[in-house]
Amino acid sequence: MAKSNLHKKAIPTPNAGQLNTVRRLMDAGEMAQARQRLAVLRRTFPDFKPLLGLVWELEDRGGMPILAAARAYQWHKASPNSRTAVEALCQSATEAGLAALSGRTHQRLAELDQRSFALPVTLESALGTLNLDQAEAIDLSRMHLADNQPAAAIEVLQGVTHPAARNNLALAFFVAGDMAQARTIMEASWQADPDNLFALDSALRWRCWAEGMDRCRGYGTTLRQATPRRSEEAIAQVMALRFLGDDNAALVAWNNAKNAPYWDQSNPDQRALFTTSKDVLAELPGGSGMWFPLPWVNAVADLWGQSKGGAEAAWQQRWDTLVGRCDAHADYLVRAADLGDDPVKFLALSVLKVRAQQSDTAALASLNTLLTLRHGADTDRMELLEWLITHKFRNRSEPAQVWQAGQLRPVQTYNLRITNTPYPSPYPPKSAAINERMLKAVQKGQWSQALQLAEHLLQMHPEEPAALSNLAAIKEGLKHDSTEVASLYRQAHALAPDYWFARCGLARCLMLEGDMEQARRLMTNLLDREEFHRSEYRSILLTQQSLAIASGDLATQKQVEKALADLAKDK
Repeated sequence: MAKSNLHKKAIPTPNAGQLNTVRRLMDAGEMAQARQRLAVLRRTFPDFKPLLGLVWELEDRGGMPILAAARAYQWHKASPNSRTAVEALCQSATEAGLAALSGRTHQRLAELDQRSFALPVTLESALGTLNLDQAEAIDLSRMHLADNQPAAAIEVLQGVTHPAARNNLALAFFVAGDMAQARTIMEASWQADPDNLFALDSALRWRCWAEGMDRCRGYGTTLRQATPRRSEEAIAQVMALRFLGDDNAALVAWNNAKNAPYWDQSNPDQRALFTTSKDVLAELPGGSGMWFPLPWVNAVADLWGQSKGGAEAAWQQRWDTLVGRCDAHADYLVRAADLGDDPVKFLALSVLKVRAQQSDTAALASLNTLLTLRHGADTDRMELLEWLITHKFRNRSEPAQVWQAGQLRPVQTYNLRITNTPYPSPYPPKSAAINERMLKAVQKGQWSQALQLAEHLLQMHPEEPAALSNLAAIKEGLKHDSTEVASLYRQAHALAPDYWFARCGLARCLMLEGDMEQARRLMTNLLDREEFHRSEYRSILLTQQSLAIASGDLATQKQVEKALADLAKDK
């Protein structure tokens, strides 16, 4: 009888150098690069299961327990007898607050150790009693949704009738792009339990998507009078009130809920929303990350990342067609652009802009409305205004009502130009030479010399606004007594109320003193010119940075820091 070849075909494996490269990137904190390298390795070696462990380790070290749980779950499914995989899933599920999944993995570890481990038959929740299978299905659906896998969430929730499961099932259908199913399930869930604020939050949002904000305002009274029973409902109540534009009620709801006992049982991410926020209206999200269905978001991201390759007109047509597939009501897009994070704002604005260019009057009105809303950075509103002017939806010569520097005011834009051409010196030749030496000392960071020259110049010209402001600015940079700095700026401003550096410097001092109203008044119309010397524009940016810091406006602060860095690079 002929011999049969029973040897298994060897599984292709990555070499040690490839694995070590990933580990070095992880050790250096370069998680994005490590993730890219791992993705390539997984495509190249799909049957090499130890890569699943490395993927879990990457997410675990990245500080996202629920995503780490998703990776560990994949690893466990691929290697069900691997104790290491079970331990990884147990650790991440516990850290992510997935109690039922954590319990199941503890039970599996006990079986591997040949010891007993008893789990409760049922679990109590604010939405009613769950059996263990229901609780595990809900945990898995949460994990799959966090991992942007709505189809997996839908599959695991089939036949689970608990209200929490129905909430998650509706979310999964929305993320998958089935708005009709999502709305039907979520509205039924809320009708069955009017105290289910999680369901109400999503129900009103999706009604706004389909029918506009007027059909949602009636929910406001119910939300203001409601008392959350769990952390998810507390978060949903605040977000829904913000979505409706009632920031005052959102702040009241946050204050009422932040010390509630249910936070003791919530996961760390939920607790962080209520315990670490310094400015609730600025930092609490205006909703979950699921503003738009995932298939459409992925398609937009893919097209945006593609090279136009010289065929810009063809690319633009594809872009307009794809973006135009979003059928959200303009009111919903306004809320997304006003409250969402940067990617959400980009998507919402893209839809509104495409519609406006197709003569949609509601979209154009919505873009003008966004100029007046207080959330987000002043620079975002100015960029939007410039877009409207560039595309001939507004006239540059006509002021627009824009929320700027903490107030709604008329703004007229100009074609901004930054110049290095110096203005005529206010000094006679000898003093002008001293002024030049002072400015060069500042540029070189020779602050002691600059201070001496500035003091000497002020002695020679005690009533010259430039001399007063320059000395104040140097003392400000050296962190001298703020009262002394403010006094110099006040003297300069009194002598020349329109002198740029005096206005900006005094505004910064007033912010330190807590007089935000007067500081904003000094900043009014600062940008109402077409041309600025580089030093003038830097002074404006520093003043805007001070205002952002004083107001706790982190978004504007980051944008101004970038503008300052760009200005320094363009010298």
